[in-house]
Amino acid sequence: MDDGSSAHPPASEAARSWVRVVVADDSAGMRALLRAQLGTVAGVQIVGVAADGTEAVDQAVREVPDLVPLGR
Repeated sequence: MDDGSSAHPPASEAARSWVRVVVADDSAGMRALLRAQLGTVAGVQIVGVAADGTEAVDQAVREVPDLVPLGR
């Protein structure tokens, strides 16, 4: 029996043309570089920046990003 659910996201999510990103790195310079570079990419929305792992997890839970790039 089909309950209407599927493996595909709802149309509103599927039509979304941007990616939510939390930038995480312990280096201020690397965070700045990632923000600068990702900020120029069409379709990327930076929703948070974290200076350490704990902060990255907190922001990821709060913001539910699509991507959390990590340094090293």
